[in-house]
Amino acid sequence: MAINLLFSFIDDRFEKAIEAIIPNGIFISRSSKVLPEYREYERGITTWLNAWVGPLVKAYLQRLSDGLPNANITVMQSAGGTIDVSLAGDAAVNMLLSGPAGGLAGARYTAAASGQQKLLSFDMGDTPTDVAMLNSRPDEELTLTNNGKIGRYPVAVPMVDMYTIGAGGVELVTILIKQTTTKTGLKVFAQISKKVYETGRKVAEDFYERANIEFDKRLGQFNYVINPTT
Repeated sequence: MAINLLFSFIDDRFEKAIEAIIPNGIFISRSSKVLPEYREYERGITTWLNAWVGPLVKAYLQRLSDGLPNANITVMQSAGGTIDVSLAGDAAVNMLLSGPAGGLAGARYTAAASGQQKLLSFDMGDTPTDVAMLNSRPDEELTLTNNGKIGRYPVAVPMVDMYTIGAGGVELVTILIKQTTTKTGLKVFAQISKKVYETGRKVAEDFYERANIEFDKRLGQFNYVINPTT
């Protein structure tokens, strides 16, 4: 159950009063706990998403914890940090981009170990392909955003700042970028590839052809090679 009152970010007493009368055993997602901020729409959607995925995530993590009673289990968060398994289930919305965040944290660690500071990460999974710009200097943290989205839904909890540029898995695409770019260029890159992704055609040749055409028109400063394989 999701609870979201207009001014609960200032005074959470009324949300807590509602929570107190809900029967035990019902998963409760309270906006003043999930995201105590003034933007009621973003706060409401984030609270609803937490209520939607929370029961499944919490039950799974409980089974995992019960099955490994002597293990110290922590769970990756969308912001790139970790949280104890006993707390993660109630804040499942903070795990929605935990996979890409883990990849980005790993890329940053690998870059630092190899002496590279500024880099563009390329993370291809089963479903999306995500890219991000980051700095591996130890005195700089991962860049975060509170304006992320999952599909059409805004998710205002902190998460790593990255861009989904296309589908993953089926299109095994290697992108070699030989020049340093800017965040503005990266956003254009994401917008271009998003058009390809939204067609729903998981065909490497289609991605290859469209991306090259758009790159030629809009990103002439790139030296790039895109090689689709099947």
